[in-house]
Amino acid sequence: MDSAAGVARFWLGEQVGLVERCLVDLHHQGLLERRTISGTDFFSLQEKPPAAVGAEPHSWDAAANPSLRDLPASNLEDGYLSVLISLIGTIEDLRPETRDRSKRVAETATLIAVAMGVPQSQIQLLKRAAVLHGVGRLIESAGNGSDKSSDERNGVAAFLATERMLAPIASLHDVREIILRAIDWPETGRSLLEVSHVVIPLESRILAVSEDFVRGTAGGKLNPKIIRAALKRICGRSGEQHDSAVVKALCGLVERGDMR
Repeated sequence: MDSAAGVARFWLGEQVGLVERCLVDLHHQGLLERRTISGTDFFSLQEKPPAAVGAEPHSWDAAANPSLRDLPASNLEDGYLSVLISLIGTIEDLRPETRDRSKRVAETATLIAVAMGVPQSQIQLLKRAAVLHGVGRLIESAGNGSDKSSDERNGVAAFLATERMLAPIASLHDVREIILRAIDWPETGRSLLEVSHVVIPLESRILAVSEDFVRGTAGGKLNPKIIRAALKRICGRSGEQHDSAVVKALCGLVERGDMR
């Protein structure tokens, strides 16, 4: 299974590289405009991009493919998201303990957000972030080192991969920030809540708790004993690694039997 996961991660990296090259190609054809937000390059999709001038026709050439030039920006954007979501699902399905993890994180985060009275617009953003939150971990180094330095390298690699893979589309900027601010890599022991000058969005705090709960109940989500153990561990982190209000909302959901 480890070798299969390694092959899948390599394949994922190749696919992401292909998507990135296609985005750059579209930019050269006048379909995308590159701009910078907070020091990160993004591709901004144009609703009515100009036809390519002086470019040799090929599969991504707007002049050779008028239908591509007429695509709404939302279609291209949704296509990129679909690629990422499909790749995440493919890798997660390789192991029983990770199967449907992103889906469960999204469901858990949504239940917590609703219980806390979060506005619907923020819930939609949170759901998108939850579905994509594990994208950086998919191309971690395949090393099996268990020492702290190895774990830290894997955590940093996953963090940087998350930044890179969610950067190409400008509208993913908010989603990317939610995910990066929610990341409390267990490998490194980092906790953004311990940094007083960092403001953590509510969506990020909900996502962090949801991911921890789902990870703790992997492979036994319907087992009350496993659920109680996961909840006990999360409660022990309340106020330090996790937001107390979010943990309280999760506890309420578990007590009412809403978490499955």
